[in-house]
Amino acid sequence: MKPRRPPYPNSPETYAHTHGHTRTQGLLTGQEFDARSIPTLLHSIALLGYKNPLLAEAAAQRLAAPGVMASLAPQGVANAMWALGRMDTYHPPAVEAALAAFSANPMSYKPQEVANLLWALTAFRHHPEGAFVLFARSLLQRQDGSQIRAADLATLLYALALFNVAPGTRVMERVEACAMRLVDEAAAAAPQPRVSPSRGGGGAGGISVVELAHMYWGLALLGAVEGPLFERLETELGAAWEREGAEIPQSLLRVTFQGFLASKLESHRRSHGFPELALDALKRAWVAGLGGESNKNGRGRRVDQLAAILDKLKVTYDKRRPTGDGLAVIDIALKAGPERYVALQVVDTADRCANSKQLLGQVVVTGQVLEKNGWEVRHLRASDLDNLTPEMQARFVEDLLRGMGVRVRKAAAAASSSAGNSAAAEGQARGSARRPVGARAAAEAVMEGGAGAAASRVPKARSHR
Repeated sequence: MKPRRPPYPNSPETYAHTHGHTRTQGLLTGQEFDARSIPTLLHSIALLGYKNPLLAEAAAQRLAAPGVMASLAPQGVANAMWALGRMDTYHPPAVEAALAAFSANPMSYKPQEVANLLWALTAFRHHPEGAFVLFARSLLQRQDGSQIRAADLATLLYALALFNVAPGTRVMERVEACAMRLVDEAAAAAPQPRVSPSRGGGGAGGISVVELAHMYWGLALLGAVEGPLFERLETELGAAWEREGAEIPQSLLRVTFQGFLASKLESHRRSHGFPELALDALKRAWVAGLGGESNKNGRGRRVDQLAAILDKLKVTYDKRRPTGDGLAVIDIALKAGPERYVALQVVDTADRCANSKQLLGQVVVTGQVLEKNGWEVRHLRASDLDNLTPEMQARFVEDLLRGMGVRVRKAAAAASSSAGNSAAAEGQARGSARRPVGARAAAEAVMEGGAGAAASRVPKARSHR
């Protein structure tokens, strides 16, 4: 049973919450509590797996105060951000203060501290903007690559791919050289006791399957698929699956297969290093997870919301339609002309950066798979609908559809609706839509035997009353 909402503002429950928040803030802001102790406090709590939103929020506010983050040692900055990430406490001013402290002296940070900062940014989906160059330089500051762990490089590559940042040829060459050295050293080392692949062990000696998969995924999304490192990672991942496939989480198999998809999109003629049985298992895990991914983090509710608006507009569409090759799911499939098939994808909060609003790497890959299947991809930001009344939402979507060339059989807006509202909605829709690439007569398969003919992409006719 859900807890009963307090009947009045001064209820005991409301007082306890407010009083607890005030006491927590008083503890962390008092003169007797040194701000430099906050990272140790947060780090200890996070290691114990304890989440206290009031404490974390109060700590983040204290850390965001002028001069506080700059007074911390690099380890303190990294530990504080890592702990806030573990406790799901995103406080933009604190994150910006941490980035400013790091940017002021990046070479004083150890590789693990850099990796912890990067991991926190990925947890927050906070794009570091121009600081990425400093992250790479700090992580690779030693010419021999010493002190860098496979986990550090995996975090760097994962962050670069998540935020769609190409670091440049020279940086990538150094990253790949370091990664190859670590893989070679791990493979040559004496075998270690096998541990759960989600926590360590497995893979190439002491490199975990998680680290191998995230390096592979990052390289694939960055387009670095032609070098020896990428081929080597495929070999190691294939061997890890043959050794302990049943122990590898399905989520990690899906990450690996998405990397494989991205590599084929980048270079479809490239031969891969996976055993056929391993590749089949990766694909099955990917396809089995598509339904869950399409409904993850409230996406299902958003797609249903858009479908309800289309029902009112009497638009023919198909909802959650798999592509011909079965490798992606279209949120809303529409026909905009004799040879124009539009995939209208809902972009929710979890699909983009929290600060810059850019699409995340995995969302971009999904769009590329749709385009490879012959669909013209457009995006609708769910946030564009949030502050509108139901009537205005219908008008907004109507303008978006008309701009795409989709037939709307019943206008949602009254004849007297103002042109200003229509123009505003059209401008927002254009801003959120990707540039169309044009429909193809037949889709080129991402994998052999994949995509179907153009006729199979026509949205199923629906009659809505």
